[in-house]
Amino acid sequence: MGMTLTLYSIGEQHADAIIANPPLAWKVLAYDDPEWAEETMANAGVSTNEAASLQLDEGDVAETDLDKAWHGIHYLLTGTAWGGEAPYNFLLEGGVLLGDEDDTSEPAPRLLRKDEVEAIHHALAALTADTLRERFDPEAMQKLDIYPNIWDRGEEELDYCLHYFGELQDFMENAARHQRAILIFIG
Repeated sequence: MGMTLTLYSIGEQHADAIIANPPLAWKVLAYDDPEWAEETMANAGVSTNEAASLQLDEGDVAETDLDKAWHGIHYLLTGTAWGGEAPYNFLLEGGVLLGDEDDTSEPAPRLLRKDEVEAIHHALAALTADTLRERFDPEAMQKLDIYPNIWDRGEEELDYCLHYFGELQDFMENAARHQRAILIFIG
């Protein structure tokens, strides 16, 4: 199956509740499977009353999945495997870490507040497919072990990243326009 990156946009009021009680993030990450979310939160020590404090109505959560293109997009934005400058490094860094980064049993989601989302949107909106096409360096991506390490196959992989980058731009524009926060999860 592999690692994919999913972004979830939520109202800023939900962001406050999640920062106050990070395991509540699972209610968003599994909004389409409430039983699993409840079980995961219970395993994290969240009481039923605490879980009930975050009420998600229909339409409160929007998501986009970058599939396995996330790391290639990060490289095209930053020129690095894991670092880079803000706000372009947002797929892998920044925001509020909602868990222990040293805990390898469960990846920790990160939360970007609405102000961060707006700054990221403006940065992404200024980029074009041609700009990213110029940054595409399959040899460097292979050397840096950019996941999923398919970059030497040709133009098809660049098109794969550009497709998902377009979806990312649209998603961030919508989140910024509606002043929403973003949860980012790699799993």
